[in-house]
Amino acid sequence: MNSNRTHSSWLIAGIWALTLSVSWAANGDPTTPAVDEKQEYIYSESEVKARFKAMPSIVSKRYNSTTRHKIKAYMDSQRSVTEQLLGKGSMFFPIIEQYLKAYDLPLDLRVLPIIETRLDPTAISHAGATGLWQFMEGTAAEFGLTMDHRLDERIDIHRSTEAAVQYLAKLYSKYEDWGLALAAYNCGPGYVNRAIRRAGSRDYWKVAQYLPRETQKYVPKFLAATYL
Repeated sequence: MNSNRTHSSWLIAGIWALTLSVSWAANGDPTTPAVDEKQEYIYSESEVKARFKAMPSIVSKRYNSTTRHKIKAYMDSQRSVTEQLLGKGSMFFPIIEQYLKAYDLPLDLRVLPIIETRLDPTAISHAGATGLWQFMEGTAAEFGLTMDHRLDERIDIHRSTEAAVQYLAKLYSKYEDWGLALAAYNCGPGYVNRAIRRAGSRDYWKVAQYLPRETQKYVPKFLAATYL
């Protein structure tokens, strides 16, 4: 928890410092050198890797191309999006943490809606997945969410979050590995079960290559969101 807040503070400070530098350069401040428009990284690659390596995580970490790309995006090309996410997080994370604590699940899981919807509780995917946690109708019904012409509890922050936490708890109970549980949350247990059989292993990173392409990126994206 404290480590994650420290990461967020460093990231905000870095973004703020770069914003000031650009502003001063644009206003012609003679004491401040202009920022190169091609500058891409607030932190050096070595600093990012060091922080990533030191970061606590519920899944085995690998600094692969997807994780690197997402971290870079959060810190550079999508800085404005990152600032919005951190602002939304201050509203949504306390609610999510409340349910994670109630079910004794890791607080790192609070970042999943960043991956799913960028913390948009009204999001609807092309496939019909709805709400902060992107529930399909079948899974939502399994965990007791009401969906009718008057009410769709998938967009209710409290009801959908408790249902998502219950689902995550069920998946972890099945796989006893958060990498596999997160993959199953994304693509469904059927795909994960087949991937495990093909890999002949329950090590997430050995199983990952047999998962759907989108799901192969899910855990790396989770690691990047945790980095925030």
